[in-house]
Amino acid sequence: MTPPAALPRHTRPVDPAPRAALAAGVLAGLGALVLLYLAFLVLALGGLSADGAERSWALLPLAAGVVTALGCVRLLRRRGWGALGVACLLAAAFVALLAAQAADLGEDPPLGLAAVLLAGPVVALALALTPPVRRWLATGP
Repeated sequence: MTPPAALPRHTRPVDPAPRAALAAGVLAGLGALVLLYLAFLVLALGGLSADGAERSWALLPLAAGVVTALGCVRLLRRRGWGALGVACLLAAAFVALLAAQAADLGEDPPLGLAAVLLAGPVVALALALTPPVRRWLATGP
């Protein structure tokens, strides 16, 4: 009997993705859409405040959204979960920046916005680190 790894790629048995991997991919995709929409609001439409202040910090949600989308694609193509970890760090840095700016203005931190921004990448990473998904990624192409 020939082991599956020795067979040509088109004749190997298909290993379906676990439900947790599919859920992680969907959540990462939704999280990327939220981050990219916020980056669009900040960069193209003039920002979250009316004063038109410096918008260079707005590149952080753009980078987080792009890396989250890349992590979604990499996870579903069985290339790994590392990009989702980087996306979580970028999204958390952006939320920390928003909280620091709110504190400078004497306002309450935007907890609802923070939860929405972090939900996609963090939950997707948590699902990607479950044992069934890790086993599925380890037997990847």
